[in-house]
Amino acid sequence: GAGGAGGGAGGAADARRTISTHDRASIFIKLAEVHTKLNHIPEATKAVQDAMHEFAGTPEEVRVIVANSEIALKRGDPDMAVRLLSNVPSKSPAYARAQIVKADVYLKHRRDKVKYIKCYKDLVSKAPTEQSWVLLGEAYMKIQAPDDAIEAFEEALKLNREDAALASKIGKALVSTHDYLRAVAYYERALRATPSNASLRSDLTELYCKLNNFEAAGRLLDAALSEADAEDVSSLVHTVNNLSLMAKVHKGNGDTEAAIEQLQRALSQQRTLMGRLRSEAPETLREQRAKTAELCFDLAKLYESSHNDAKATAFYNEALKAHNAHEPSMLALARLYLRKGELDACQRQCVTLMRVDPNNEDASMMLADLMFRKNESDAAMYHYQQLLDKKPTHYQALAKLITLLRRAGKLEDAPRFLKLAQRSSPRAQHDPGYRFCQGLLARAQNNPHEAIREFNAVRQSGEWGDAATEHMVEIYLSPDNEALWEEGEAKDAEEGIRIAEKLLRELPNTPLTPKQKVLQAYTLMATKNKASMDAAMGRLDEILSADRDHVPALLALSTALMIQRQTPKARNQLKRIARMPYDQNLGDEFVRSWLLLADIYVQSGKYDMAQELCKRCLQFDRSCAKAWEYMGSIMEKEQSYKDAAEHYEQAWKYMNESNAPIGYKLAFNYLKANRFVDAINVCHKVLAQFPDYPKIKKDVLERARGGLRP
Repeated sequence: GAGGAGGGAGGAADARRTISTHDRASIFIKLAEVHTKLNHIPEATKAVQDAMHEFAGTPEEVRVIVANSEIALKRGDPDMAVRLLSNVPSKSPAYARAQIVKADVYLKHRRDKVKYIKCYKDLVSKAPTEQSWVLLGEAYMKIQAPDDAIEAFEEALKLNREDAALASKIGKALVSTHDYLRAVAYYERALRATPSNASLRSDLTELYCKLNNFEAAGRLLDAALSEADAEDVSSLVHTVNNLSLMAKVHKGNGDTEAAIEQLQRALSQQRTLMGRLRSEAPETLREQRAKTAELCFDLAKLYESSHNDAKATAFYNEALKAHNAHEPSMLALARLYLRKGELDACQRQCVTLMRVDPNNEDASMMLADLMFRKNESDAAMYHYQQLLDKKPTHYQALAKLITLLRRAGKLEDAPRFLKLAQRSSPRAQHDPGYRFCQGLLARAQNNPHEAIREFNAVRQSGEWGDAATEHMVEIYLSPDNEALWEEGEAKDAEEGIRIAEKLLRELPNTPLTPKQKVLQAYTLMATKNKASMDAAMGRLDEILSADRDHVPALLALSTALMIQRQTPKARNQLKRIARMPYDQNLGDEFVRSWLLLADIYVQSGKYDMAQELCKRCLQFDRSCAKAWEYMGSIMEKEQSYKDAAEHYEQAWKYMNESNAPIGYKLAFNYLKANRFVDAINVCHKVLAQFPDYPKIKKDVLERARGGLRP
């Protein structure tokens, strides 16, 4: 115990002769620290009080005061901590430590930025050393005041012109102000003054890459790599960094092969480096293992983008060997397994990731998608609900959940989650994410006017604007969800095409993403004139020459071929899609491809093949009204009116009972199945929304009423 330090007169005298005052004070302080860590506050307080008594008036007194203030904080008494620390004289060797602890108290416990900075300013005024100025600069960075930080770092640099780390701090502070031109100018100037400064050169290269100035970045790296011949640890670290930056330059220039080659070289040098560091401190080894994992991860991403899944998998696994908790690799590997349809492997990866980081939103999202793919919709809902219970305004999860509920045929559960978001935040209704989710729900409920209104409200939003615009274009091109090659109202179609074209022109992306290029092709196709059709085909060829298995482009190409009455060619493309593994990110495109192929089979009387495709659609999207409708029409053709009516019922339900042609077909088959009352009810619902809908009165309503009469 603390009292033991003074117990027994002879022992105490011996101890004082052999242990210095400094070491004795350290023992008291350490004892107090251990008690504090164990949350033994009374014992910690007693140890410090004994020390205060023991070392009063000695140079060690100040160290004890600082320890005492830390215990006061643990006791939840920040005022006492500040009082104790303010008593430390400026001439004391512990003054700097006291000021730093006091500043911390002001920032963390009192949220007082002014007093926080004053502590560091006092430190500079008492001792204007390079270290004091650096501490002041770092304090300014901590409270997001980069301009003041830059001034402090520049003062420190005046005291030591050769300090490379300091120059780097100034550059990074300038980058954080988003004044990139000034940052570039500063780095270039600093590099001219110290051309051999590797970390400055590295920072400037990264900045050039960030600004897409790959030519300037490449020049710097060529110079750096031509000089790199030393084999010492420091040189190897810089060489690895420069090679991985060179890969970034090649990738920015669109040369994936060259990027892979540079990363392979970087990884080879990194392995040499790891061999040299075997006997180094654990912290250094940990740092370099993380770097190895990062290089393997970058290589895997490049291989994956080149459709070399085997190499990508190998390098993701190598990243995890180097650093078994490398979350980006776990997540990417899980995504790759999901895309390849290896669901169990994907699930294992997600579960491992959730163990490393129980709050990982991406893993939760993927587990939910995965459970849906395995037809375990309840488990999928569970994962989304868990995520949304923790954070009801996680609109990315909510948007996914609405899509998932639609595909699971449980759209009626969606409004509950929107209400949950609304209750958790008074501003929810004005949040672009919330409005986007409202639009998504309206579109899924076959309410295109409501969907357009919600999507239009978020068109200018950074996060949601592009996706909202894409949905609007799709709705304007096909408000009734009808296939593009089918004949529609010419006047309405022209207006929709004009608005869709305008929306796409207003997108901020240059160049457009592949999805947006596909939408552009659809708007050109919708006009159905030859010049536009040729232009659309040109756009699609461009996408398919870069990725021959691009499902949205293949579907658009098939649609174009259908418009041109080239059904066999369209069928061949659609069969290719039908052989591909399902990708939930392109779920809607896969379903539409299968539907189009089913439609072709129906037209040529191949009902069994059409039905198989419709069942596949419903396996992945229970609320796909078109699939239910096609199944109904096949059964109607086979004069199985009772079964046809049951399928049309589902189509009618998933079209939110607001689609006249499906309403007509349902009522007609009810009539044929002698379900006269049901037929009359549907007729009334159709006529209430579409009073001028032809034939339903005469063909169905009057005959159904006649059937009821004895």
